[in-house]
Amino acid sequence: MFKLFSSNKCSPCKKLKEILERKKIKYEEINIDTEEGWKEAKRYGVKAVPTLIKGNWALVGLPQKEEELDEILKEMSKL
Repeated sequence: MFKLFSSNKCSPCKKLKEILERKKIKYEEINIDTEEGWKEAKRYGVKAVPTLIKGNWALVGLPQKEEELDEILKEMSKL
């Protein structure tokens, strides 16, 4: 399962969540606006949102083109 580090004030985070839900990709959202979420982000070394993690892969930010995101998600899903 993917881990999505996000913030309430982050519009790319909202966009990425919409895309993941539309593609029916399961993820666990970790909101860095909470103390628990902030601690988890520090544990993973997350320095920016959105950050999507699966295995040893991390996607930081949101690619400009959805086709690029599709390729990245395809590779990450193989793990």
